[in-house]
Amino acid sequence: MASPAPSPKFQEIRNFLGERVLDSRITNPEGICLGVSSLDSARPGTLVFVTDENSHLLLESDEHQLRDVLLLVSTAGAQFLELRGNWILVTSPRLEFGRITHRFFTPQREPSISPHAIISRHANVGLRVEIGPGCVIGDAVIGDGTTIGPNCVIEDGVSIGTDCFIGPNCSIGQVGFGYEREPDGEVALIPHLGGVQIGHRVHMGANSCIDRGTIGDTIIEDDVKIDNLVHVAHNVIVGRGAFLIANSMIGGSVRIGKNAWIAPSATVINGRQVGNDAVVGLGAVVIRNVAPGETVVGNPARSIS
Repeated sequence: MASPAPSPKFQEIRNFLGERVLDSRITNPEGICLGVSSLDSARPGTLVFVTDENSHLLLESDEHQLRDVLLLVSTAGAQFLELRGNWILVTSPRLEFGRITHRFFTPQREPSISPHAIISRHANVGLRVEIGPGCVIGDAVIGDGTTIGPNCVIEDGVSIGTDCFIGPNCSIGQVGFGYEREPDGEVALIPHLGGVQIGHRVHMGANSCIDRGTIGDTIIEDDVKIDNLVHVAHNVIVGRGAFLIANSMIGGSVRIGKNAWIAPSATVINGRQVGNDAVVGLGAVVIRNVAPGETVVGNPARSIS
């Protein structure tokens, strides 16, 4: 059951941001922040973040409408503030908005394990773990503070770190697509004897799949963020902090570097490497290695950096 939290004061939000605040003006420190709203529909007593792209809209906004609003702005928006009421100047308004909403406006609830989940008696389940209904958990390790959404299948040999989020209907540790043809044309499935290692603070969206390794493990390092509908094949290694966005497909034995960005519907074929901080663009098809820091787009993917 979600526990209601008291609404914070404007000054409390400013204090929460601490040294990340570049400048601020709180005309009503006792003002209560009741929730959040967008700039075009700002309501009194709400928090609004202003991006660099829409900061010019502050000029068009009704001064009286914004008087009792708490604005999060960057230096791009600060030039339009002047007579407007309460504001906090930060480097990244969107990032700080996320931190504030997580701290003050996201309902907190006690984690629980659904009685409708099937969990192996050999599974090692940590503290404060949430497991949704319909889940099937094999001989796996699930770290403290991790959430497993409804209807997930976590196979034997899977290890999930602490404070991870696995969205609904995910499959982790299934046998990969590894076939070879016999001389007579018959098809043989290659056994997959490895597992899956998932680090700490990994986010995995709904309906995504991670295959187990053929011999060694498939590895997802700490702080990786995986969107909905992503496929990660056997023996892949995804480096720390990488982003794999919706509908991307990572072929077998691919190496994804730290902080790399794989855009929606991109494909990386088997055995290729994507370097640290590289960007694979929307719908790109990677058939050669991508160097660290390189940006590639198109089919086949070509460099534009």
